[in-house]
Amino acid sequence: MMKYCAFLLVAILQFSLDANVLQAQVPARRPARVMPAEQRADRLTTEGLALMRRGRTTLAQAKFQQALRLDPQNVRAHLAYADLLLKENKSLAAYDHFTKAMKFSPAGAKDRDRAAQVIARLRSQHPEWFSRVQPRPVDAGKSAQRQTHEPLPGGQTPAVPPRPNGIKPTLAVLPFAAPGSDSTLGVSFSEMVATAMINRAAYRIVERRQIEHVFQEQALGQTGALEAETAVAVGKILGVQTVAVGNLSQLEAGYETDARVLNVESGEALLASHAQAASSAQFREAAESLAADLSAKVGNVQNSLQPDSAAVAPAHH
Repeated sequence: MMKYCAFLLVAILQFSLDANVLQAQVPARRPARVMPAEQRADRLTTEGLALMRRGRTTLAQAKFQQALRLDPQNVRAHLAYADLLLKENKSLAAYDHFTKAMKFSPAGAKDRDRAAQVIARLRSQHPEWFSRVQPRPVDAGKSAQRQTHEPLPGGQTPAVPPRPNGIKPTLAVLPFAAPGSDSTLGVSFSEMVATAMINRAAYRIVERRQIEHVFQEQALGQTGALEAETAVAVGKILGVQTVAVGNLSQLEAGYETDARVLNVESGEALLASHAQAASSAQFREAAESLAADLSAKVGNVQNSLQPDSAAVAPAHH
């Protein structure tokens, strides 16, 4: 019995020694290498194109959207998504992505030329969205007044007193672009701005459900900020005089937000404003700050609108 126990102990020790030797010979596992966002976006775009060729457009769309959230300047993803939207007769959303593809493509690139051709075709097919009324020429007597509309350094615009008994301009507050992939953050913030604007009663604010209907109908707002021309086209569909667009930027010290009010007829920026928030808990205060600034400058908007631009959409009063 003693010999058997001794033999068993020796065997256990030998097994333990062999296991340690084998473990020492196995190389340490390397940490998984994280693929850069640009490469992941390219891979997702390739997968989306393959799905698109097989007719699986819903899955392809999800791939393109994911790619653009990872890399908002990915020209290949913008073009692929634009082609899909065009096939589904979502012309305005396709226009927006072709515009982004052209903006992010280097000069002389083949992709840039193709995007420009499609943009020109869409412009001619949809003059109701893209026709522009040129800003009125400014005579010498009003030049000083016109100069007060120019933005100040830092994105602010000086206020012009509102016209006595002036008509309140109609305004659609479009969803703000948000940092990262959380588009709901920008939507929530824009709703706070719209509510604050309603309470100040300087503009007639379009109902949120009307904006949502247009965005859903046109397949907009899935991959970040709209181009200015697209935002103006949304304003034309809504039948408003002005649209407010903006973005949230996340910084080390919190958030910054910038907003602009665009003239739907001419496409020019009428106002610019800026606010900060130390955290998302202070978004409402930042929204109130933007609303106060834009409302105080309603006179700028009244002076800039065409006299006959009296488009009226159902709105809050």
